[in-house]
Amino acid sequence: MVNKKVCMVTWGHDPLDDRIYFKEALSLKKAYKQVTVLAVGSGKICQVEGIKVLVVEGARFSILTMWRVWLAARGERAHFYHLHEPQLLFLGLFLKALYRVRIIYDIHEHLPEMIRDFSRRPRAVSALLAAVFSLVELLLVRVADAVFVASDLLVSRYAKIARRVVAIYNYPRINMFAGDQAPPLALRRKYGSSQIIMYHGQIGSARDIPMLIRTAKLASRKIQGLKLILLGPIFGDSYRAELLRLIRDEQVSDLVELLEPVPHQQVPDYIALSQVGLVILPLLSVFRESLPVKLFEYMACGVPVVGSKLPAMASIVEGSFCGLLVDPTDVEDIARAVCYLLQHPQEAQAMGRRGMKAIEQKYNWSQMETRLITQYRELQEDPC
Repeated sequence: MVNKKVCMVTWGHDPLDDRIYFKEALSLKKAYKQVTVLAVGSGKICQVEGIKVLVVEGARFSILTMWRVWLAARGERAHFYHLHEPQLLFLGLFLKALYRVRIIYDIHEHLPEMIRDFSRRPRAVSALLAAVFSLVELLLVRVADAVFVASDLLVSRYAKIARRVVAIYNYPRINMFAGDQAPPLALRRKYGSSQIIMYHGQIGSARDIPMLIRTAKLASRKIQGLKLILLGPIFGDSYRAELLRLIRDEQVSDLVELLEPVPHQQVPDYIALSQVGLVILPLLSVFRESLPVKLFEYMACGVPVVGSKLPAMASIVEGSFCGLLVDPTDVEDIARAVCYLLQHPQEAQAMGRRGMKAIEQKYNWSQMETRLITQYRELQEDPC
């Protein structure tokens, strides 16, 4: 363990985010005595498992908030600044110029493609915004000593520009997601007689949640006691109202349950309740090489998956024989796969066991932890 200090900065994620805190920060704490997670939101300074969590007040895209983040980051006097959003590259530019620190840019999504695919503006306007964002980001990313990415698609995006590009995949921590754990008694009593299919993750228009609701309605014609659990943050009150209206119009209020987000440590309890884990992503370019966290978490808990026929996801599901792939635009295809797994429990359990074995042998965070710490130590040894 060395005395170098690490400051992770996020403007848009919870300080106890899965990737930021439970994976990267906890891993870095094994190698560095001082690790801080600095976030924007509401709260105060606290210590969580030996990691300093510092939250500054502010709103999104505010100059005042950026100033507060700058003051807090500068006050940490860290050797490494690990930035999790593109707007923070401006912060990295000044920190590096003034203090000769190490800057790490950790990018979770292909943001230009997300702007093109999900913006509600006219397509030409969205394309222009994506192009401008892409140009600015690729100019600023040169300030980073290393770029950490969550998918192979992002590796190819930054490979020709950044000094060092490293894939740090969002594989689960085996000690948190264990397939042999039982849900708490209260949850078992509440859902014990249900056949549960689960979606865990962001709940927004980009995830095509209405397709899952219609899937539950169609599958319930064959499966008695079926229940779809949607667990995660809902993006906006208007989208929540839209989903509730759809649930009412489709007359599936007894089949579909919208649950508020729970602390990350409790997510495995809900997954363990499930017979099927849903990873239905639209057929968009941004998702072609995506490796959804929920896919690996279902596998780690021994739950068979129903996923979209997308290249990266297909390589995992078909390579591990841990579930079924479907056309995400075809509700009958999705419902057919769900019904098959629920009607063939022994085969479904075998898929779940194979998924759990794949996590234990290959897709686990311990490998990424070694890669993460190795990259930090190599940056530490390189001359500025």
